[in-house]
Amino acid sequence: MNIFYSPTGIVDSRHPAQGLTDMSHAGLKHIALDLAMYCSGHDLENYGKPMQPCRPVPRGNNPQCGDCRPKADKGTPGNDTAAKKTANPNPYSDASDRVSSICTPEAMLKNLRPFLEQCRSLGLSVQFLRVPRLPWDSKRRDLNPLLEQIAHSAVRLCGKIDCRYLAVSPLFASIEKGTEWQINRAYYLRLAKAARRYRVTLLLENQCRSHNGHLLRGICSDGAEAAAWIDMLNAEVARQDNLLHAEIPAQGHSSHAEAPAQDHSSHAEAPAQGHSSHAEAPAQDHSSYAEAPALGHSSHAEAPALGHSSHAEPPAQPRSDSPVFAFCLDTGICTLCGQDMQAFAAALGRRLQAVILRDCGRQQESSLLPFTSAFQGQPGTDWLSLIRGLRSMDFGGSLVLDFADTAAAFSPLLRPQLLPLAKSAAEYFKWQIELESLLKKYESIVLFGAGNMCRNYMKCYGSQYPPLFTCDNNPAVWGTTICGLEIKPPEALKELPDSYGIFICNIYYREIETQLRKMGIKNIEFFNDEYMPSFHFDRLEMY
Repeated sequence: MNIFYSPTGIVDSRHPAQGLTDMSHAGLKHIALDLAMYCSGHDLENYGKPMQPCRPVPRGNNPQCGDCRPKADKGTPGNDTAAKKTANPNPYSDASDRVSSICTPEAMLKNLRPFLEQCRSLGLSVQFLRVPRLPWDSKRRDLNPLLEQIAHSAVRLCGKIDCRYLAVSPLFASIEKGTEWQINRAYYLRLAKAARRYRVTLLLENQCRSHNGHLLRGICSDGAEAAAWIDMLNAEVARQDNLLHAEIPAQGHSSHAEAPAQDHSSHAEAPAQGHSSHAEAPAQDHSSYAEAPALGHSSHAEAPALGHSSHAEPPAQPRSDSPVFAFCLDTGICTLCGQDMQAFAAALGRRLQAVILRDCGRQQESSLLPFTSAFQGQPGTDWLSLIRGLRSMDFGGSLVLDFADTAAAFSPLLRPQLLPLAKSAAEYFKWQIELESLLKKYESIVLFGAGNMCRNYMKCYGSQYPPLFTCDNNPAVWGTTICGLEIKPPEALKELPDSYGIFICNIYYREIETQLRKMGIKNIEFFNDEYMPSFHFDRLEMY
């Protein structure tokens, strides 16, 4: 299981060096980049609208207000020169038309390049990319072509930086009920061609929808629905691949060609006659607009730092290793919509390849460090449901930790101290999810501890993974039994083979770990299952 970390709230999008350096020093080596850092939902919503002054709303070091531009000097009415000299609060955009330019693939490339270059210099890898999303209450269906341009470009960028996952939310703005599948089917299948070429897995995401200011369950917020979408999309891609392999010999094309003769060059994905971007068309249909240059390209020549040619796309690559489509579960959305994440994960099964870990209040969307949205000692997010669900399906995908709002609220001077805690939180989830896999790792196991944790272990795992015996530092219990296990002194551990695992079942983990290491004991593990499949346990009387 891999762990990816979102830089949002940590890294200044304009000056990424310090934030990325802090992440590197904290051991956060794998990056999950949300392109909303460079084109926020607000920017998208205001795309193409006339610029009007507004109040900047910062998010950490990243300006979030997309239509902020100072007015001309009141002392010199009509003085355009003075207006142009006024500093733009977001200097990486055109001073003349910020909103109209910031969300284009070309502008995003320009702004993203320093981030990618800094990642490369620090040895950080971008393993997960996320396409910008409209606000949940957006009605701007006219932006769907732009979203598709960005998604196509993001696919190419993934291929160039060796990023495997691209999260692409379904289109939803002003889509009539009952047509969601048809519109998004055509949308995703147009993306599938490039995804196959660059060996990128496209991840659908669960969504909210806004109804009179209230957030409700949106597209793909039901596990069965999401599973059906993914299965149908992958089946259609497989059908196209079969047709392609059957047609290529008959048409006399080389084995390396991905498409029959009617397909188009790498510079434009749409046919000359064009189709509507929302048409309920078969998979081979194309968008009605020419595909924008990839984020990994400039409009004229690609940056030397990326080291790729801008004139040719790589040949199609076989995708026998994984399907084109899978799913990414956003825990924040589940919390906002009151969803059972255990049932959601169970319905998805192996289709679930990524989970975004973020705490979120039940009233408004936010990205908080897990366990920090709490009331009276109880977390706001149902982590119990999530972990049980991921365990039940033997989850082996990727975890994406997003704590943008928590990080942004911290002073830059304190933020480096926050990052190790975030890393520990992510590793804690990995440990709890993989607990049963950890038990399977060893030829046999022995417990250390003869208290309530030992009893809990025996109740939940004793029959499937029976220990040889348990140990305890209390001489009074040596030679007795607990739940059928003989209790032995710690010295008995020295007689065990190196292939055995020693699981500490006691709250004094660190003390016992130090004790065992001084004894020369290897394969020391912790057992503290806080998400057991049973709520009911009998407590032992303390000796």
